[in-house]
Amino acid sequence: MLPIYYINGKYLTVSEFKYNNKIYPVGSILTKVNNEEVADIFTKLFPFHGYFPMKIDVNNHCFYSDEFWLADNLVEKGSLYFTFMLPDNSISNDTFYFNKSVDLIHNKAIFDNSKKVEYWADLKVLYIRIPFMSDSRKSMRFFRTKILENGKGKEINKVIIDIRNNGGGSCLMWKAIYQLLIKYPITLQYSVYGKNPKSLTKRYKKDHNINNNISDSINFKNVVFYRYDTDSSGFHFGTFHTIKPFKESLNLDCKIITIGNDYIFSAAGMALKIPNSNPNDNFISIGRPVGEFIGDLFDAIEFKLPNSKIKIEIDPSIDLQNVKEVKDAMHDRFEYEIPVTLKELQDKYNYNGNIWSKDFLINYDPFIKKALEL
Repeated sequence: MLPIYYINGKYLTVSEFKYNNKIYPVGSILTKVNNEEVADIFTKLFPFHGYFPMKIDVNNHCFYSDEFWLADNLVEKGSLYFTFMLPDNSISNDTFYFNKSVDLIHNKAIFDNSKKVEYWADLKVLYIRIPFMSDSRKSMRFFRTKILENGKGKEINKVIIDIRNNGGGSCLMWKAIYQLLIKYPITLQYSVYGKNPKSLTKRYKKDHNINNNISDSINFKNVVFYRYDTDSSGFHFGTFHTIKPFKESLNLDCKIITIGNDYIFSAAGMALKIPNSNPNDNFISIGRPVGEFIGDLFDAIEFKLPNSKIKIEIDPSIDLQNVKEVKDAMHDRFEYEIPVTLKELQDKYNYNGNIWSKDFLINYDPFIKKALEL
């Protein structure tokens, strides 16, 4: 894997590495792939998402991906010819083979991305790390037990919920986390848009009080979205959903800060609903724009195919509430944005230990540093 990261329109090396007896220093810029400008490559990669989907850099008006070379039509070539401009402005070219690794020269970092709950007594902070939104009994029991163990009877001035790199899962997870923390109920509003629901299963319609009547529709960029006429909670424009504290909740009214980054998706993106719903409450979001449509809060919609009668589920991922321009539909805005920097990434690669440890987080991590300032 190449230690390259997209930073404001450029692909930069964030850790020094060696390949074919050549040294590529930190800050080297990948300028060409197979003698084509990197930006031009993306017009050919768009249909070939590979494992990592493309993202949109709204400011630079381009698609990007930190690992774009894993696109199907590049991997099948077996190798790629990369051109780098080194920090001294010299040019270095080489053929990089997919079956040949690079040597990271200073990489001592440990990426132990385990779930955990810690009470930082010196800072009076309850830190909750959620790497994935699992609603398994084991995972739910872990967080319930650890939050109560670390939080009950403690002086807590701030809670940090860290969902960075969380690819999603179940909304039940983050709901339960909040329910173990909050003192008062939280009320959110939802909307659902889609095509005329003729193929929805009878059971799904019954569970969500959906009929085939369409109350109205809206136009957005030449696409028509219909609004269902339903009174079901969580499935109707203007409907409210309330998250109530558990009986054993810590009953906190301090700042509860949710931290995300450009690698969250689905249920993790939905978790931002709470801190982003009201800019004047004690729920705060810190993060970095994702550049994707990261999801909204409602169940997967169940359909039945007309001929085979096979049932399929589609998880809605576009929320058009309060949308005025395309980037608004991504819903990846944060109250406090942390711009990516070369130093941040260098600190990660050069740290001698676990980058999810308290020492690294409070001394080097810009997200946590910002959270502690608030």
